[in-house]
Amino acid sequence: MVRAFCFLALALAVDAEYEITLMDGQNISVPGVKASASCSPSSGSCNIQGTSNYHTSNINYNTNTGVFSGTMTTNQCSNNHYGYCALCDPPAYATHTHTASCITVTFPSKSGPTAAPLRGPVGYTVTGVNIYGPEEAGFGTGRFPKPCKDGSGTCPAGMDVPTCETKLDFDCAQSGSTPVHELMLDTCGGHAMPYHYHNDNACDYDHTASGHSPLVGFGLDGVGIYGLYENNPSKPSSLDACNGHVGSVPSDGTFGVPSGTSMYHYHVTSSAPYTLGCFGESGKSPATISQDKCKSLYSTCNTGYSEVELTTGEKYCYDTDCPCFDGRTSRLGRNTDVTSCVTSFSV
Repeated sequence: MVRAFCFLALALAVDAEYEITLMDGQNISVPGVKASASCSPSSGSCNIQGTSNYHTSNINYNTNTGVFSGTMTTNQCSNNHYGYCALCDPPAYATHTHTASCITVTFPSKSGPTAAPLRGPVGYTVTGVNIYGPEEAGFGTGRFPKPCKDGSGTCPAGMDVPTCETKLDFDCAQSGSTPVHELMLDTCGGHAMPYHYHNDNACDYDHTASGHSPLVGFGLDGVGIYGLYENNPSKPSSLDACNGHVGSVPSDGTFGVPSGTSMYHYHVTSSAPYTLGCFGESGKSPATISQDKCKSLYSTCNTGYSEVELTTGEKYCYDTDCPCFDGRTSRLGRNTDVTSCVTSFSV
């Protein structure tokens, strides 16, 4: 069985501040989140079919501020059949599960422009599933599992999952092995325990529908998160480093978004940062957050670099724990122009 490897939620008293415990023992408080007892189920393993999901919300769009506000209670179980590993040989469902843990989230609990958490939730889907930023806590060091099938391989803490997985395609092959793809992202864009997305939550909406993608979640700053498409099949071409822009969005009767609304909103993307690079300026005409501005929000940017090799001779530097990318639309982004790396795999 593949061990759940990322984060474990602490069992807390109702209305206590909610924390996530990293595998290395660090505790991280999640802003605006408290433990709750009003879910069913509120404990135990989440059904792999997605039938254990519980969520209820009282969230509405504020036409004056351009943000969503209110509360959501959720047991954090996936609402989809999760864990399918298309890159495994043969393709299969991963054997690890995640566990229900009931929380109540208040939106907004942050305001931008500011850094988003590097670990843990940066938002939640409309069904109460965790949305994390792009960076992972690492593979192959300390207590984290080895990501190659022969027991080798590393990805440093603070590298995004798609870059790590592509890096491992090369690294594992050097010893005649292959990556443990079931540790990475499933076909819905999530993994681990508690189950969380680092990518487009692809199973939550219809990718064949025309027009602008629907509302799929909320940042902790109350800014709406929408699917991949600006006008399907076209994707937005003007996103800032936080993964947001000002533009028209579909009406949404459930959350009070009227027809003709234009606001600053995020998109999940198939290129870095995939979810949120930072919390942007909410409202109807905020300033665009450049890559340099994004980096200025994080004390961890420009402080540590790791060399990434994708094929023989194709190398570049990665600024670990710096989710501020250059806006290219190819799958893997670049978050630094540094050409000489000092590789550090400390966790």
